[in-house]
Amino acid sequence: MEKNCICLCLKRNSQDATKYNIVVAALDENVLDFVVDILSNPPENEKYNTLKKALLNRLTDTEESRLKKLLTDLELGDKSPSDLLSQMKSLAGNSISDEIIKSLWLQRLPQQTQAILTISNDTLDKIAEMADKIIAVYSSSEICQVTKVGSLPNSASSFDRNKLDVLQADIAALTKKFDEFSRNTRSRSKSRGNDRQRRSRSNSGSIRILLDDAQHISHLRQVFQRLQDAGLVIKVAKCKFSQTEVNFLGHRISFNGIEPTKERIKVIEDFKLPETIKELRRFLGIINFYHRFIPNAAENQAILNEYLRRKKKNDNNKIPWTEEA
Repeated sequence: MEKNCICLCLKRNSQDATKYNIVVAALDENVLDFVVDILSNPPENEKYNTLKKALLNRLTDTEESRLKKLLTDLELGDKSPSDLLSQMKSLAGNSISDEIIKSLWLQRLPQQTQAILTISNDTLDKIAEMADKIIAVYSSSEICQVTKVGSLPNSASSFDRNKLDVLQADIAALTKKFDEFSRNTRSRSKSRGNDRQRRSRSNSGSIRILLDDAQHISHLRQVFQRLQDAGLVIKVAKCKFSQTEVNFLGHRISFNGIEPTKERIKVIEDFKLPETIKELRRFLGIINFYHRFIPNAAENQAILNEYLRRKKKNDNNKIPWTEEA
């Protein structure tokens, strides 16, 4: 009611000084600090417009500040997931797609909740409702006292001790199985695996075998955080997540390792017999791109490389093929 009266007074008064005084009288004490410079030394003309512009510029979030809040400042805290989503949508406006908002929103949720919601294909609002229910279930679960291992309180029941013993045994068994699997994997294909192992050791420590969905999402969040810290932007439409295998730069990457794609293999298989030195160079260039996947590649190509000795790059002379070649 008070705001409506102020707006009505401003419309009825055309005098600059009168409108200025009405606004000043209606300002809250917390707001006065933002325009104290104008109030202490108002301009002779355009007082109202000057005060109005200052209030809008100093109290309204810029697009940059809204985006900063959306990317870094907002956290779940005591809010429900749906309330957090509403706040993020309000900050994003129409400038950011729902897919990006969904990705940023999921990053703010607990890992176990992320793992469940990532596989859902429902609308964003439906997923938010589901998140509220999941958080409610986890929040209502029993909160246990954290104590040193092996020093349970005297009041702890034998049932609690048994549960802890079983849990520790399960963890030990899983750790042993994981170590055995890792050793077996490293022992296979040593002739081709050594190079890959050397390369893998230089990669991020987050790359492991048998990662679950929650760990995978956690590592994605770390990657996104590093991109954000570096000021880099990715195009979500070109990204693929939770894939069992991907084709990248002519290679097929899966849980079995890295190998050439079927299309590239077919190109090599269908390559016609080179007739000139120039065509042979082209063929060997294709082969050399995948030499790490060919057993004894250097030895088998030695005969072909002999044809290139002391030859010009674009030599179109015919190759006198031998039975051995």
